[in-house]
Amino acid sequence: MILTEADLAPFRDANGLAHLEPLPGFLESAAALLSPGRVVLPSQMLTPTRKAFETEWNAFDSSRARETLQAIPVLAFRRHVPFLNPAVEWRGLVHQCSGFYCQQMRMIATRLRPRPAIAAHLNAIVRKHYDADAGFLHPDNLRASQVVSYVETLARLGLDCDVSWRNLTEGAYPIDATQKHLDLLTEEALPLAEIADWSDQEPRHNAVILLLAWNSD
Repeated sequence: MILTEADLAPFRDANGLAHLEPLPGFLESAAALLSPGRVVLPSQMLTPTRKAFETEWNAFDSSRARETLQAIPVLAFRRHVPFLNPAVEWRGLVHQCSGFYCQQMRMIATRLRPRPAIAAHLNAIVRKHYDADAGFLHPDNLRASQVVSYVETLARLGLDCDVSWRNLTEGAYPIDATQKHLDLLTEEALPLAEIADWSDQEPRHNAVILLLAWNSD
């Protein structure tokens, strides 16, 4: 679903943030004090990625995943959303990932069209990790060696996930949301400073570049 500020406005709290994920129970009472009016965006505002990107993913063949899997890069807000630039097309998405864990990753995201020179490398990343750990590559199940291997892969492309590595899971591969990385990945994106309002104290609103791909389950 394509979203505008008119869609998000009713769900913004007193600090101007729209929230995507519920907090753990023991934090809800603190949230009520620190973020008056805090609500979570309803699921009806989020389109499953299998529908949003079905044109690209309809050629996916699980028997030939290493050959047919496609990476869809997006710049995403995963937990809370600042005021967004209306010149950018924003989508409410929910992405099934994490192999057999079937995590439902919620986000407000804008699609990034990768440079031709890097697109094949991004596809190689998602193909390498399809069905990783026999379908159990998930943040709660990560080994240090898996993180190191992924960091080394990104480094060869001039990218990193120093801040965002905790998002690493099958079907969603994180890259830090920096201007350098946007410039390496795409020629079309607005300057990062113009994509959203970064003026309040929330550090980057958990913005992350994600390589989305079909999940093995």
